[in-house]
Amino acid sequence: MYRFLILSLLMPLLLGAEPLKEALMLCLDADTKAPAGVSIPSTTRLKEGKFGKGYLIERRTRNEFKASDVMLSDGATLTGASNILTLPAGGVAALPLTAIRPKSYSTLSFTYKGSGRIIVSWNRKEVKTFTAGPEKQYGVAVIRNDDSDVATLRIKAEKGAVLGEVLFDREINYPCTYIRPGTIRSCDWITLDPAKYYNVQQGAFSCWIKAPWLVRNFKDLSGTGLLCLLWKTERGKLFTDNIIRSITFWDTGYCDSFYGQKKTTGGSRCRFNELKLFPADGWHHVVFNWKIADGKIHTSIIANGNQVFNRTSNFISRPKPVSFTIGYTGGAYLNGIIDDIALFRRPLSVSEAEKIFKANKPLAQLVK
Repeated sequence: MYRFLILSLLMPLLLGAEPLKEALMLCLDADTKAPAGVSIPSTTRLKEGKFGKGYLIERRTRNEFKASDVMLSDGATLTGASNILTLPAGGVAALPLTAIRPKSYSTLSFTYKGSGRIIVSWNRKEVKTFTAGPEKQYGVAVIRNDDSDVATLRIKAEKGAVLGEVLFDREINYPCTYIRPGTIRSCDWITLDPAKYYNVQQGAFSCWIKAPWLVRNFKDLSGTGLLCLLWKTERGKLFTDNIIRSITFWDTGYCDSFYGQKKTTGGSRCRFNELKLFPADGWHHVVFNWKIADGKIHTSIIANGNQVFNRTSNFISRPKPVSFTIGYTGGAYLNGIIDDIALFRRPLSVSEAEKIFKANKPLAQLVK
């Protein structure tokens, strides 16, 4: 009963509410030119989106699988910018590692083809195997370190295989797209004019997301962010000194956090293992609602059309934002693809969120 009372405050019924088209402040996708007040770096990579193309935003990856550090034996070779690892039968590539955080996760990824098993081991303990064939496949091994700060990663082929784009990403537990060793990928995010596209008192942020970490029962998610609003950009004692709002993916779930005056806070969160629906195509739709009134902030997250997580807290707003980014917050990046981004001047109802989720068309077409 209480949940539905809060929902009635947050999300107006369609009857008598401002139509979606009139409430829409921004509709952004990678297939059309960004409108005034939105800046997207020219280096931003585009991938297959939910509809057409989507924006790929990833962390600053460092590929540590460098030929100068890898020990090769029994005829194995590692060559080229695409990090091609050729393993004859019994061939081994070993990467010694130091200063690696105990009990942390790291990720090895590569393409592969050949025959027989490819065995990945950590400190001589087998962690994952792949069965190679004539067609190229993509492999990922997420590895949890033990209590030591040193380790050795080994890759061995039983019958012979060729691996390409071999990437070892230290202390991150999901794969990023390939980058050759010796370089550091530049990071991108979307910058918006907050005066034009953000309503402090109430609104909704809607988008589609596809990411390698967005799966049920993911382990120890950290370092992933979606949205950030700052009211000042001067260096402070803490990141929260400058922030108004931050949407992150932390502790294996969505986390929408608001920071106000007099140490008041608000926001909603949910864990991925609470989600009832994990779409087969990997694309999740999420709406983040907010409304500030009478000294309180009412927030909700609507996941995949109709599952709602909400919260009401005492809240005193900070000054209006001067900085607004999507795909980044406080050193954390989306690390996935985002598409069909929208900002509204009011919260969305559950039926509106479900309509967007089930429409099977871009929002721009839906509101025509």
